[in-house]
Amino acid sequence: MSPINGLNGATDTSNLNKSFLRGLQATSADGVAQFETTFPGHYDGRTTHLHIMSHLNATAKDNGTVWDLTATYAGQLFFDQDLISAVEKTSPYTSNRQRLTANRDDSILLQEMATSDPFLEYVMLGNGIEDGVLAWYQIGIDSAFSRKVMRVALNYEEGGKVATDNPKIPGLDAIFPGGFPTAYQPPYSGEPKATGSASAESEHK
Repeated sequence: MSPINGLNGATDTSNLNKSFLRGLQATSADGVAQFETTFPGHYDGRTTHLHIMSHLNATAKDNGTVWDLTATYAGQLFFDQDLISAVEKTSPYTSNRQRLTANRDDSILLQEMATSDPFLEYVMLGNGIEDGVLAWYQIGIDSAFSRKVMRVALNYEEGGKVATDNPKIPGLDAIFPGGFPTAYQPPYSGEPKATGSASAESEHK
């Protein structure tokens, strides 16, 4: 998610052609993956969080994207409120005009806390937040388990398109009542082009 402007409003179709810091890696033989990225921004109705998903033996397309709609894990990770508050006092996060939701008010975080500890462990890499943060989390994956995940959007050669089944995503009812608005569905048809990519989002299980 962009740390500056977030979604720019629910009907901003330009967001369909943005990747919002999505990344993909194969794990090591020990099941370890490492990402270097920025601290995520926030958007209205949700506390600051990361989405994570794992696939077993997924195969990337020629352009490096994965269209695998079967996941061995799908969930979200969260940050301590003190860390979020420190980041939000710095630029460019101070430019975000969307409401900042606290951890205690996030329904998905509270749901995950009922069965797990969804908070990232972290250490500061210097004297201030500007020096960076090292965060980590360990997840047990049952390789015998898999589930289907919703296809949220496809990226076509001529532009983006939300899946035609108008998915209703748990936890986003306040932002997209009944699913994504029709403004997110440009009139493209057929299968994605070779330059396309698929993204998916699913509730934690």
